[in-house]
Amino acid sequence: RFLPSSHTCQLILASLFAVYSSLAKDFSQMSAFGGAQLSCDVAIVGAGLSGLSAAQRLLQARPDLRVLVLEAAEDRVGGRTLTKPVRCADGESRGWCFGGSHMAKSHSRMLQLAKDFGLTVSEQPESAGKNILEIGDTIDRYEGETPNLGTLTLLDLDKGIKSLDKLSKTLMESRPSWTNLDGMTLSKKIEKETWRQATRQCLTAIAEPCFDGEPDRISCLQALRIANSAGGFLALLSDGSELRIEEGAQAVCTALAERIGSDRVLLSRELMQVSATEDEVRLTVRSGEEVTASYAVLTPPLAVLSRIRFSPELPAPKRGLIEAAGSFAASPGWMTSAVTAVLTYPTAFWRSQGCSGDILSHLGSPVPGSAMPVAPIALAGEVTSPDGRQPALMVATGYTTEHSWPNAEARRADILSHLARFFPRPEVDGYVDYVEHDWGASPTGASPLPPGAAVGLCDSTGLLQPTGRLHFAGADFATEWIGTMEGAVQSARERPMRCCGGWRLDSEQYKIH
Repeated sequence: RFLPSSHTCQLILASLFAVYSSLAKDFSQMSAFGGAQLSCDVAIVGAGLSGLSAAQRLLQARPDLRVLVLEAAEDRVGGRTLTKPVRCADGESRGWCFGGSHMAKSHSRMLQLAKDFGLTVSEQPESAGKNILEIGDTIDRYEGETPNLGTLTLLDLDKGIKSLDKLSKTLMESRPSWTNLDGMTLSKKIEKETWRQATRQCLTAIAEPCFDGEPDRISCLQALRIANSAGGFLALLSDGSELRIEEGAQAVCTALAERIGSDRVLLSRELMQVSATEDEVRLTVRSGEEVTASYAVLTPPLAVLSRIRFSPELPAPKRGLIEAAGSFAASPGWMTSAVTAVLTYPTAFWRSQGCSGDILSHLGSPVPGSAMPVAPIALAGEVTSPDGRQPALMVATGYTTEHSWPNAEARRADILSHLARFFPRPEVDGYVDYVEHDWGASPTGASPLPPGAAVGLCDSTGLLQPTGRLHFAGADFATEWIGTMEGAVQSARERPMRCCGGWRLDSEQYKIH
């Protein structure tokens, strides 16, 4: 009489089976996300603005999707946005941007992200005082936007900029000229559009930071394509730094990662190999760990993609572009060894000197005691806190030679000596804190391309389209504001992206096919 009835046995067995199924499911998920063999629906490579934006949109549309974001960095998300603590005049440490930081008022996607996460966007104060332009041995201090180059040079400069602006605006309607433009360097085009050497030197100084490459190495077509994506050469020069996020641009990435979930963002996963079949994608990271996914979204810059092995190989046009970007980045250049440094001060002493703190230098003369062939600073500007209480300067280095500093101390000494060329040495040396970041191992901005490699970028049927189950996004793959934070988000959110059994990222929403 103590034996259960058959009906009771069925209920017990059903209950045990339900418990078993639940445990099996939990164990399966634990194995998928916690072991050496990981599996997911979509694997996203890169935890920068593009990768995290793509993950957010996928999960907004399908919360049930298993999404993993693989990031090579060991200790942070953010990609080419980076905020570091710097000690200020009041003794407190505050975050300052060392990577992407500024935005245009037209950067609606970045502005929306900042609003969504409760971040504060402020206008960049207009520079008050004299700007400094250094070209070789010549130093010009001027107010406003027009350097003191002489009437003839200024007329020639105006003509050259307007010519480049017109070419960039009409680029997409002038397809027959693409091959010709891609066959020359930007320097050659500048030479064709101007006739004074001083004009060419000035345009070169302006172009290097705009296009993350030396005009005598970068494809003219690539430069015009980047300018076209911003609304023209003039818009690229004037509109891209109107606003900044007070908490630092990396705060957007941190907030995105928190929204996505820390269990979905895996650090220290540098991608080494991608193997794709008709049914799945297998990604191998440096540690040997493998991730199997139904689809993969690759967001690193072209130059970083060149370090990854693809099996089977990517189609020839896409492979050629990636290899060209990798070759360009591997050779010495303006941004391949760039270092950004922030210096905080007790007072904004440059203002008392009647200067704005803005410096543009092109191949300045070597500083005393340095083994380097040119002065270190390519760009400098005031980055004082919005309330004006924490004075600070940011400098960026750049080289067109194979030389490099023996150590960080030598680099700092050279930077201080270069600043002392323009301001009193005691004031320059009286900084509160000096913090730097070496971007040499992390390509920044849009990947520059040499002549002959950029036609495929303008023809979006090549690079921008998926290859089987592989999808590509990132600042290099943008069609608006290429190489910027806005471009990174735009590429991930607005290009059609077929993922996960028919889901498509189309404009501002997902649509099912």
